[in-house]
Amino acid sequence: MTLIGTALLKKTVLVAGLLMPLYGYTAGIDVSWTGPKQQTISAQPDGIGGYTTLCKAGKTVYFYAILSTTTGMYQRMIASAPGVASGNCSEVLAKVLPITFTLQANELNFFGLGQEVGKRPADGPTMNVSLEHNSGTGDGWKPQPPPGPACSLVGTSVDISYGDIQANSVPGLKKSSDLYVKCTASATVKVTLVGYTSSGIKLRTDGSLTADVLVRDQPANVGTLEKIAANQTMAVPISSVLKVNGNLAGGAFRGSAVINVDIL
Repeated sequence: MTLIGTALLKKTVLVAGLLMPLYGYTAGIDVSWTGPKQQTISAQPDGIGGYTTLCKAGKTVYFYAILSTTTGMYQRMIASAPGVASGNCSEVLAKVLPITFTLQANELNFFGLGQEVGKRPADGPTMNVSLEHNSGTGDGWKPQPPPGPACSLVGTSVDISYGDIQANSVPGLKKSSDLYVKCTASATVKVTLVGYTSSGIKLRTDGSLTADVLVRDQPANVGTLEKIAANQTMAVPISSVLKVNGNLAGGAFRGSAVINVDIL
């Protein structure tokens, strides 16, 4: 006879946005973080814009990421393409976008997009390319925020077993088992039970036996806040208290619920 609680780790995500009219976009480039130390340059919805006509057919156009670093600025060639008949440099850039590249150890964020036509200046701390775009949309214009703590559950479930018990000892009988949570960095987590109400968890289909569930002796819908040190495993006690409603027949009982762990 077992009360089973399945432990699932979840992280609450706030999704926010700004609804813009279709005609409200600005032409230019978008630079966004797309991975650890990885950025992607793409065109904005209304295109890149610009009317520079230096990028003639027969010439090679070189594009440079100009990056803020821990020691100053650095230019790095990230793409090249042949010129076009119109000479429109934005048309050439559109052919190579999106561009994804990885920042090196001392590089912090994107500062601007440089361009040279017909010559290929060397990568380095000397800025000797034409700066074509020094603003735009996306979060890549600022340093990447440090990653938050990653937390995981040790084990696959929390099992609370009552074994064989006498009917007269059922009301109020309390049993506990531990949920183990480990985080890669110092973190505060909130542990609750998904969808839990004061009526508890039904252990018999007829409702004759239910269980109140507690998280560190707090009602499971309220839960508890746990402060976990980096790389330490925290044991969080999950308890169940049996309640009898009406006549209780002999036999097995079983129930389950989902534990939610929010990283705050």
